[in-house]
This record gives sequence, C-alpha cells and structure tokens, in this order.
Amino acid sequence: MHPLQPLFRSLGHRTYERDGHLWINVGRFSLTTSPGGLPFVMDRGEIDDLLRESGALVATFATALPTGIESVAYTIRDPNYGPKSVKRQFRQHLMRGSEHSEVRELDSNELFKQGLSVNRDTARQRNEPNAPYTKSSNWAEFCDTVAQDPTLLAIGCFVKGKLASFVIGWINDERCDGLMMHHDVAFTDYRPTHKIIHGFGRIMISRPGISLVCIGRDSIPSLSSLAQFKRSAGFDLTPIRVAVLPHPGWGAILTNPWTRGTFRQLRQRMSGRIKGLENSEVLDVAAMTQI
Repeated sequence: MHPLQPLFRSLGHRTYERDGHLWINVGRFSLTTSPGGLPFVMDRGEIDDLLRESGALVATFATALPTGIESVAYTIRDPNYGPKSVKRQFRQHLMRGSEHSEVRELDSNELFKQGLSVNRDTARQRNEPNAPYTKSSNWAEFCDTVAQDPTLLAIGCFVKGKLASFVIGWINDERCDGLMMHHDVAFTDYRPTHKIIHGFGRIMISRPGISLVCIGRDSIPSLSSLAQFKRSAGFDLTPIRVAVLPHPGWGAILTNPWTRGTFRQLRQRMSGRIKGLENSEVLDVAAMTQI
C-alpha cells in the first residue's frame, strides 16, 4: 500500500495505487496523482485500466515524458532559504504581527485539538461545509495516521497561542512535499498564509537529509493569484510537463474539436456561473497528450 493512502482515505478521497504511484479523486470525474509536483513515467494501458476501474473521465499527472503541456513545480533547493529569499512585499507581510506569531512543527495531539476549527473555516471559504475533514471522526483518523507515520509531519503557524494555519508535509527520500494547507480567516491580519508557506519551506529545507521542498505544481487552469503568491514566497519555478489522459471509452468524444470548442465557448460566456466549468480546460491538454 502506498504510504499516503490512509491519509487521503481519512479525508474522504477514493484512492488507487498503480506502479507505486498514488492516485486520488478530485471531484466526481477526475483523478490526479499525489504529490502533484512529482513527475513520473507510467504505461498508457495501466492508466486506461485505472480510469475504467474508477469511472473517472480524465487522469491528470506530472510526467517525465515529452507530451502534454509545459508547466512548473514550486520548489526550494537553497539550504539558506529565509526572509531574504522572498519578494519585498511578501517580506513585509511576514513581519506583520510577527511579535505575536510563531511557526513550528506541531505534534499530532495539537493538530487534533486545534486543527479541526481551522479545517471548518477552510471548508467555509471553499464552500464545502460538509467536507470530510470537517468531521471529528475523520479528523481523528487523519491525525492518528500522521502520528503513526514518521514520514508525515505538520508545520503550524500560531497567533497568540492559537493555531491559525498549517501545512501537512510528506518526506520521501531527500524531498519533502507539501500536501495540504488550511488557514482560518479570523487571523488574516497576521498573514498566517504568508507565514506558514515561508515557514514550511524554511524549516524543511534546513532539515538534515532534505535537498528539495515542493509545494505542488501549477494547476489547470492556472490560478494566477496562487502562482504569484508562491513566486513571491521565493519558491523556484521548476519546469515540468503535465499530461491528461481521457477515459478510453470516452476519449474520442471528449477530445474532438467540437466538444472542446463548445466547452471553450461555455467558459467564456458562463465563467463563474457553473461550478467546475473551468476545469473543462483539461480536455485541451488531453488532446495534446500522446502516450
């Protein structure tokens, strides 16, 4: 079993393992790999079998093959990463309320006791009030998984002793990948998202044996504000490629020019009015993926 399967199952994800790689569902119709910024090579037949088994329409993943589209993973390799590594405005946000803030590793008991309220506020921000991570039973299972696996850890930002944001990281050989970041908007004036993403990078890249820290890859479609945030935090833009493969029974329909053109017009006319419509952009990537 992939070491991250129990973690994502506790969050309500369907999980699948193929050739040592973990796939999780993203919504009803899509699969993606985790960690998302880790490229790999996988046989087309295995992905087709995965799509048949899961019933998903598309599978999205970072690939080491020359196909799909150009993208970036957000990484740190500099062991001296710190406040001087970030953009000037980002540094100003780091300083805001710093006398009342602390970023450090937290144990699973702290994560369990204080993390649930952060989760519930994150769910409200995402309009996902019934997300599994807002339920105490799921959260208890999640924290227990973190406690039992030495490759999993939590870095938290505390404001006046209260948890304001946290990142869950996974150590795999010489790299550490950030898997999720949640924050509570009640602490926005103290800039907990700036402090936690910087603190996670600073703490982990300075840990013995870690030579790379990654906080994911650019999304499809790209979220310009999030990309700018990570760049301002001093993360490097490491070139990767991202591929999308459609379900073998639906591929010809999903990737033909008429279907993609129709979705493109809908995105232009109905942007923001139909939830998830912007995700149809993956079909354009699927048309460019050859494996």
